[in-house]
Amino acid sequence: MKRLLKSTPGAAIVIAVLALVVAAAGGALAASGGGGKITVCVSKGDGTLYQAKKCQKKDKKLSWNTKGQQGPAGPAGKNGTNGANGANGAVAGLSAKGGLVEFTGGSKTVVSLNLPAGSFIVQGKTQVGGSATSAGYMNDSCTLSDGSASNHAQFSAPFTPAQILTIRLAETSLPMEIAVTSSSPSTVTLICEDVSHEGTAYSTSASDSVITAIQTTSNS
Repeated sequence: MKRLLKSTPGAAIVIAVLALVVAAAGGALAASGGGGKITVCVSKGDGTLYQAKKCQKKDKKLSWNTKGQQGPAGPAGKNGTNGANGANGAVAGLSAKGGLVEFTGGSKTVVSLNLPAGSFIVQGKTQVGGSATSAGYMNDSCTLSDGSASNHAQFSAPFTPAQILTIRLAETSLPMEIAVTSSSPSTVTLICEDVSHEGTAYSTSASDSVITAIQTTSNS
């Protein structure tokens, strides 16, 4: 027989103290009856608790569950605050293409692209060329702009004889790039100008012109 605890002035206090003993002992009081219960004997004489296979005569058996019943579910917690909105991701690229545009002696828009509000990296490219039937040169300038940002590219070169000896030519590809940020829809244009030239029967034009725009989260 193993003596465990002597009673104190009240059954409730005895049980409470016993529960602390069990917890502190890390489960030293083994469940004697199985089924998740702890069973002890209570001495009639002095209230001492002890464990035994069979309680002594006139002593009483005391049992309690090692685990109480599950309580009702608590109330649902309050909803958390909404997180900050994420930045807009990039969208599919926008583009526009232009055909053959002659601008001899002046300037013309060779291609344009309408953009929605937002931030974009915009690239433009065009093939400029000039021709004459005599020796001379060409001097063309092209500008990519949305009205606030702009980028210029220029080509100046003498004519070289073509396979058809009566025609002399010069040509090149001009690339440009700008960053566009606008709170409202905007239009990007690629304009080419005949700045100066020399040669008989001279003409100049742009071809294979293209503007592409990729949206960004910002251009800072």
